[in-house]
Amino acid sequence: MSKAHELYDAAFSSVIRDPRSDEYKRGVLESLVYKLGESSLPPLPYPAGSAQLDAYFSGWDEGKSLAANYRNTKPILPFPYPHNEM
Repeated sequence: MSKAHELYDAAFSSVIRDPRSDEYKRGVLESLVYKLGESSLPPLPYPAGSAQLDAYFSGWDEGKSLAANYRNTKPILPFPYPHNEM
């Protein structure tokens, strides 16, 4: 399972979370996949000006936040210089 799917599942597995539309959830997942470098930028899935696209973009914003939060909390490992070994 990809990291984007793991983060998506964690975000929507909580029973205390408010329900979200399928369009919103699609935006979250596609944003995570894109922001974590797992795919290229997807085409817009809904017509401009539609409520579906508004929900999708709201989900996209959450996905961006989840991706940024993940990137900022990953442990930073030391660079493995070969000459540092004893």
